[in-house]
Amino acid sequence: MDNTLAIVIPYFKNDFFEETLLSLQQQTDKRFMVYIGDDASEQSIDNLVDKFKNDIPIKYHRFADNLGSKSLTKQWDRCLKLINNETWACILGDDDCLSENFVECFYRELSNLKLQKSKLLRFATLKINEKGAALGSIQHNPKTQMAAEAFTEKYYGSKHSSLSEYVFSIASYNKYGFRDYPLAWCSDDMAWLEFSNGRNIVSCNEAYLRFRLSSKSISGTLNNNKKDAKRLFFRDLVLEKQNTFSRTIAIKNLKKYEVFLVITKELKKHHFMFFLKRFYKLRSLKECFKFTLRFSYNMLK
Repeated sequence: MDNTLAIVIPYFKNDFFEETLLSLQQQTDKRFMVYIGDDASEQSIDNLVDKFKNDIPIKYHRFADNLGSKSLTKQWDRCLKLINNETWACILGDDDCLSENFVECFYRELSNLKLQKSKLLRFATLKINEKGAALGSIQHNPKTQMAAEAFTEKYYGSKHSSLSEYVFSIASYNKYGFRDYPLAWCSDDMAWLEFSNGRNIVSCNEAYLRFRLSSKSISGTLNNNKKDAKRLFFRDLVLEKQNTFSRTIAIKNLKKYEVFLVITKELKKHHFMFFLKRFYKLRSLKECFKFTLRFSYNMLK
């Protein structure tokens, strides 16, 4: 068995889990290992593991405590620690599915990844609902793209992305890890900026992830924790990644951070000079003036 690709599933809910395993059973290329990290779920999957274990290589581990409710990224981390010798990994949601040629496409792109020294392989995506029906058409991606461009398309354009559509280098994960944002919201977006390490993201548009949006998933719900996560995410972008982006996007990121400070009621007096200095450094006197007006208004509210 080739020890290159690990498919890691942080398991908690079994509403659609059989479909997830079925999509792995149907892979045209079986050179992968499945690691299931059970987050002390009340919904047993012993019968499903037994059902599929003869068709797909599965290592199942049930953790004694529920960690995902406290920190989803830490649950990802301990699931990734289950990996043996694989050098690439995909974190697959327990309600998502892969097209049957997903693994085949990974191995087809492996030489290209090595040639470009890329640490990330991105797949096309198709959003589906609770019944598995398509929500729109398959989203394809540029064959190669810098992480900053992918970020810009998601946050200031019309593209979407998810954790499960990426296969990443274990070496890059070991170097950077996942930021521990609430609900792990934006944790993957920060990871791709860091894991890529200035190299292109390579895309495979011939295979795709079926990404499920449902009332039971984090992606399908609204939560104040998501707003806190975005505040922390844009704070880190402003403090650590400003040089990663163009001047225009850096200004937009700074304004996004301001917005989420206001929304989460965390805007304080000391933020005045914090923002003013950064708008000035970005050579935008107009934004300095507009920020001063906004800040005065928000402080008086």
